[in-house]
Amino acid sequence: MFGAKSLNPKQSEMNTPTTIYKFAEFTFNPAKRKLFRDDEEILLINRDFETLRFLIENRPQPLSKDRIMKSVWGDTVVDENSIEKAIASLRKLLRDSSLNSRFIKTVTKKGYAFIHDVDETTGNTPEPIFKEQFVKQSFSSHFAYIFTCSLLYGLLFWIALLLEVAYQFDRFGATALWLGFPIILWITATSFVGMTLTKNLIRQKKRGAFFTGLAFFVGGAILLCLAASYFLPNEAITVARNIQTQPAFAAYFKNSIYFLSLGIVFILIPFYFVCLRQNFVPNPDVKSSFFWSKGEIYFRPAYLFGLLLTAFILSVFSSFYLSDNLQPGQYHSLFIILLILRLLIYFSLGSICLFWYSSQKLSG
Repeated sequence: MFGAKSLNPKQSEMNTPTTIYKFAEFTFNPAKRKLFRDDEEILLINRDFETLRFLIENRPQPLSKDRIMKSVWGDTVVDENSIEKAIASLRKLLRDSSLNSRFIKTVTKKGYAFIHDVDETTGNTPEPIFKEQFVKQSFSSHFAYIFTCSLLYGLLFWIALLLEVAYQFDRFGATALWLGFPIILWITATSFVGMTLTKNLIRQKKRGAFFTGLAFFVGGAILLCLAASYFLPNEAITVARNIQTQPAFAAYFKNSIYFLSLGIVFILIPFYFVCLRQNFVPNPDVKSSFFWSKGEIYFRPAYLFGLLLTAFILSVFSSFYLSDNLQPGQYHSLFIILLILRLLIYFSLGSICLFWYSSQKLSG
């Protein structure tokens, strides 16, 4: 997709020359694209990484903004404001200051210079083999977020199953409870793997990263619905007045479509844009693009907030309308509890995704 070569498993086992730069409490390893403060790894987006490497490799020579632009952005057209943002971001990561600079100094009319003493260590460092690198990439970045979202997403599908059989819980309840673990495990696994593959394909500059994740989300939901068709009867279980309730399987399939839309819009799409932004040089000066233009990833958190608010209003209205028309029954209270629980999980998941995406936009 972006023209970079993928990792060769045989080449990854070879020893390659590596230069490691140490300054103050920081260790910078360009070959592995890592920056550490003592033992703490600091995540660098591609723009910050390339800027820091260029400054260190040319220290203590002042580098003009034109040189930095050509080195970091290449043929992408940006203005000086982009460089100033990159320098400000690096200073924040390094806990530096423009007024009392330890590392990056502004040289009047000349640009910027890396002024701190740097110790270089050069040697042959064995690179991790392909399998080790894949596992490390899969679990090192955003793991808590991916796992939490996948787990809550899987929980939604199980709660929906319990909701569809609640009015005849004595007949279907035991089986629905027993199916909880495989349902949650299946949806959690497919969404987790989908997002992990999306992230790794972006890092490897492969085509179809988003559609790979989409295939796991859609495929996981479809296969679950097919499996549920063997359990859910083709008859209406929920009893309501003035409402034509659907057969249990049809209602579960409709809910699965809602959940799938939530997964794609609030989990997968924002995650895809964050991974793009952290692995490629963005152009923060192009504001006309909705998704992507010349390296720009631009998807406002306000868009997600508007969608979440709209979905919240519609879902609350439809849920109250349904609850008002339910006929009394032995498990009426259980149905209401599950209905409220489904709403809480649905919008908690959406809120977590929105908060995380906003924090990634701000910190990036």
